[in-house]
Amino acid sequence: MWGRKKRPNLDSSGMPDRLASKTPQHFFAMQCKYGGTRLAEGLGIVAIVLDARSELGANVAIERQENGCQLAAIRVVGEDGGFVTVASTASERGDPLQPDDLVIWVPGKYLPDLAGYTGDTRRGWVGAIMAKIAPEMPLRNGVPWNILSDYYAPRPG
Repeated sequence: MWGRKKRPNLDSSGMPDRLASKTPQHFFAMQCKYGGTRLAEGLGIVAIVLDARSELGANVAIERQENGCQLAAIRVVGEDGGFVTVASTASERGDPLQPDDLVIWVPGKYLPDLAGYTGDTRRGWVGAIMAKIAPEMPLRNGVPWNILSDYYAPRPG
């Protein structure tokens, strides 16, 4: 109905499916404090897109690569406020990334030499950005993230 706010999905107890944050930064901070922060191969984890110009001295905030994928500086959640790394979208699909976008980053491989070089063992993970998500924390098991843009492209075959 016009002029009315959309009502949240409620379960039988009246509890909403998700808790929305007012800003991406607030959502990220809450994920660092209350969300999943364990790093493991294939386990998606929340990250926030940074402006690579100010964070890393790059010429652009997010780089579009020749293959169409986007390369971004991200801060991955962690109990200490997270860590910065660089990641690419999994494909050329999806909306353009912007600083402060929230994404799901999936670590794919751990490279001990890379971790030793940076001094932070978490930076040994290499992964891909799979989706952009809304700043809404699922409150129950089985409630998925609200995906705004999908960067995953299944391999043919």
